[in-house]
Amino acid sequence: MVEKGDVIFVDRGLYKHYGVYAGNGKVIHYVKSPSNPLDGVVKETSLDLFCKGEPYNVDNNRKRLSPSLTVKRARSMIGIGDYNLVTHNCEHVARGSQGSFHSNQVNTAATGLAVVGIGAAIGAGLVILKDLLSGDKNNT
Repeated sequence: MVEKGDVIFVDRGLYKHYGVYAGNGKVIHYVKSPSNPLDGVVKETSLDLFCKGEPYNVDNNRKRLSPSLTVKRARSMIGIGDYNLVTHNCEHVARGSQGSFHSNQVNTAATGLAVVGIGAAIGAGLVILKDLLSGDKNNT
């Protein structure tokens, strides 16, 4: 059951879309620009518009503030349009309203990229080391 001040999300496959349930069937969240999917503005809309026919989930892992303060903070962001996938996305707005401005999705993606980058660097170093040890001067 969703309650006022809850952070909710809809799983869209590649990402989760987050918002704050404001009560009375309303959600505060980033709404994408029709002309640019990487742009948007924070708005208060119906739960139906937020969900777009998909089921929502309640995510209160880090509930820090009271429901009324969470909604007040979310409403203070209405009209903000500085959407940035990495630094200011829908999850930042929702979690920031509860007192912790971060995005688990961005943190997870950044960690994955760092691991891939470190793995690639180690792999390249091992190839160079192997070539050095085998006496192959063409790759150095």
